[in-house]
Amino acid sequence: MRRYHVIGIAVLTGFIIGCAVPAHAISHDYHAQLERDYKTQVDDTNGSYKPRSAIDDANAVLNDDIGHAVDYLLSQGWKPNNGSWHKGDYVIRLAVKNSKVINAQVM
Repeated sequence: MRRYHVIGIAVLTGFIIGCAVPAHAISHDYHAQLERDYKTQVDDTNGSYKPRSAIDDANAVLNDDIGHAVDYLLSQGWKPNNGSWHKGDYVIRLAVKNSKVINAQVM
């Protein structure tokens, strides 16, 4: 019986020590580097990185009038093409209802 108490205490102590030490997936410095490189937004479908500027542009036109959204995207260097907006390798697709942008998706 005593042997089980010793084993139980050892396991419990190991568990407590294991929980007390934080386990970080990446270091703070590496996270800061990713922030500088705009590599913190990951697409769930294929794991590719999307630049934060593209996401910021998509967020900037949400709930905005389509006229203002078009002016903004053109001013940021986006080019319209068959209902999508292209800039480099990235595409923004807008959903518009009653002349308002109701959804903006970065692809």
